[in-house]
Amino acid sequence: MSIRDLAPWNWGKKEVRLPVQRGANGDPFEALRSEMNHVFDGFFRDFGLAPWGQFRDVLGDGVSPRVDIAENENEVQVKAELPGLSEKEVEVSLAGGVLVLKGEKKQETQEKRGDRQYRECTYGSFHREIQLPCEVQDDKAEAAFKNGLLTIRIPKTAEAKRKTHKIQVKQG
Repeated sequence: MSIRDLAPWNWGKKEVRLPVQRGANGDPFEALRSEMNHVFDGFFRDFGLAPWGQFRDVLGDGVSPRVDIAENENEVQVKAELPGLSEKEVEVSLAGGVLVLKGEKKQETQEKRGDRQYRECTYGSFHREIQLPCEVQDDKAEAAFKNGLLTIRIPKTAEAKRKTHKIQVKQG
């Protein structure tokens, strides 16, 4: 049986023979499984439905927690979404205008049903560095964690406040 017999895109057209794709170990079913995993991983990642969606950088695809940065005349405010973590699992540091967020989640569940035992271990970590948009007072930064949302408020330096000026917008 050739691949032509399995794939309907070729029916009724001039015959084109395609070689069967094989995986690294020579098994065509391994290649199919790998490709299907790739398709579903991409689907779930795009919708944020993958387990550890925000913390997948530990798995190698470079995604880290979602962060919003807002600036007003007095301070810089950073909000990071860290669902499923507690304040004890998050580390925040600030030096040289760079805010560093680190975290690690370790979760183990164990269940016994009759004579069988089920155990699941989940581990994940993230590390994110954020260059702040202006000079800030590192020693006066404050962080609060509530319901999976980390909020960091960092006051601007007096010099950074003076550098801000408004520009009038004219019509025409």
